[in-house]
Formats: sequence, structure tokens, C-alpha cells
Amino acid sequence: MVIHVRKPCCTLGIIGVLYAYHFLRAGCAMKNRVFSCNHAAPEMVDVLNKAGGPTGRTVSRQEAHQKSILHGVVRACILDSAGANILLQKRAPSMVDYGGKWALTAGHIQAGETASQSLVREIQEEIGVPLTDTNFFHQGLRGEIGSGAFPVHHIVHHYIVVLPRDVILAPQEEVLELKFIKVRRVLKTPKVFFGGELTQFYRSDLAYLQQFFL
Repeated sequence: MVIHVRKPCCTLGIIGVLYAYHFLRAGCAMKNRVFSCNHAAPEMVDVLNKAGGPTGRTVSRQEAHQKSILHGVVRACILDSAGANILLQKRAPSMVDYGGKWALTAGHIQAGETASQSLVREIQEEIGVPLTDTNFFHQGLRGEIGSGAFPVHHIVHHYIVVLPRDVILAPQEEVLELKFIKVRRVLKTPKVFFGGELTQFYRSDLAYLQQFFL
């Protein structure tokens, strides 16, 4: 009995090697992308004292939240050129903090930034509007001590921002929708208008803002 053994085809062998090579390259590239995403540099914030001044220490934003370390944030009350309407943003559902909620434009002050530098950066990142010093002024600051499920400690810098008459708003990926609302209407009946979609931190700002607008 004679058993015939076929020799492997060289062409098929080469093609198989090439497929394996490209598969491995694609896998390595994907692994590198996942690695870089999971190991992105953390956002760093300055540790503050009770007066809002820097202590010289920096920690990651995540650590500041987890350990209730005092750090700075900015919040902007953005008005139209007439000063009669306030701009609110609906955050993208994918956002970790308050996804799908209506809120003021706000953000963390990164390590080494001043509050005004942080404000300019956040507004550019969220609504696509470049600001100059003539567009805004510092409204005041206050401490915000969290408790319960959200024990985050902030020094909050409040700003009033007046947009130019012909400004073009360009919401970025963090923002799902932008809307101008009458200032008095927002401050007097926020729950009715927004159907419970306001964030807790925005409700806490209402009392602070009322003294300036009512």
C-alpha cells in the first residue's frame, strides 16, 4: 500500500505567514492603544488650605475626591450680551459626573493654573468660545464641604461671563445641548422647568446666585 503525502504549497504557506504577521501587528497595536488609554496621565489638582491658598502639594483629581482633599473648581454663570438670559448646558450621558444633567459650565482647576486660566480653558473646551479678560469677572468664592455619598471638598470660584453679541456657540463632546433661559425663570422655578434634571451642585448654586439677579 502506497500512501501519497502532498507537499505543502509554498504559496499558501507564505499567505498564511503574512496573515499571521498582520494579525499579530493589529493585536499589538490594539493592545498599545488600550494600554495608553488605561494609563493616561491623571488630571492633577493643587491641594488648598481652608482660605483657598495653595499648600504646595498636588494630588490626582481621583485621589482628591476619594480622600476628600480640598481643591479648587470654577463655575461660570454665562449671560447673553443683554444680561437677561443665562446659558445652561446638558452634559453628555457618557460623562462620569452628572451625565445627562443640566448644569452651569464648570470644571476643576488643574495644578499650576489660576482660577481665571481654568475658566478660560473650561469654556473653550465645553462650548467652544474663546474668552478675554474683558468677557468675565470674578464673582466670589466659597467653600463647599461634601458629605454622604459625595464627600468632595471644593473651594468654588464663581464667575460672571458676558458673551459678545454675535458669538457662535459650538458645544464640544462633553456637552449634549446648550440653552439660554431667562435668568429670573431659572432662579425661581428650576425644578418645574427642567423636570428634575438639574444637578445637585447646580441647585446649591441657586441661593448664591439669587442675591445678584433677584
